[in-house]
Amino acid sequence: MKDIAVSETVKNRIERNQKRVHELDMLIRKIYEDNVIGRLPDRLFQSMLTDYENEQNELNKIIETDTADMQRIIGGQNNVERFLKLVKKYENITELTPAMINEFIDKILVHEPQGKGADRTTEVEIYLNYVGQFQVPVEQHEPTEEERIAAEKEAERLRRKRESNRKYMKKIREKSKEFAEHERIAEEKSSDSNVCVEQNATSKSNRQKVKGEKIA
Repeated sequence: MKDIAVSETVKNRIERNQKRVHELDMLIRKIYEDNVIGRLPDRLFQSMLTDYENEQNELNKIIETDTADMQRIIGGQNNVERFLKLVKKYENITELTPAMINEFIDKILVHEPQGKGADRTTEVEIYLNYVGQFQVPVEQHEPTEEERIAAEKEAERLRRKRESNRKYMKKIREKSKEFAEHERIAEEKSSDSNVCVEQNATSKSNRQKVKGEKIA
């Protein structure tokens, strides 16, 4: 149905553009006559002629493209009709024969295998006569009630595991901060203690020095 609507649109556009091309032919002929008898100056004649010819060229290109599209659409419709006739011809078959396969199948392309072991796959392309590549329909799996419940439980388990890991990592970070703070405080106390020892040693040394001077 979509192709039929498109073909009607393209057909109408072709007819409309062909009509305009014919009108331009008549206009070009008229300005030639007017120029010959002196009614249309050469400069204006040349300008109008250029405009008309440019429009004609553009329209002819569009007509050519639309005509090719029209032929493609018609060809596609004919191919679909041929394929449907072929299907109808064998709708009541009881046995598949090589002759029937040859009527339906144009070619089969088998690609190089991909993957290894259980994951090894081989892509196969099947091209039918008249309609081209056959796309194998992918069956949508509808989960059962048991599968849905199991999936929900698994999702909840993963959520709890992520939450537990998040809390665990938070505790680890807090412990690391506490340990670093204790280390800093211990270093500060050790540094202060060393300073006091050095100050006491210096004071004692000074007192001994003064005492020695007095004895002398």
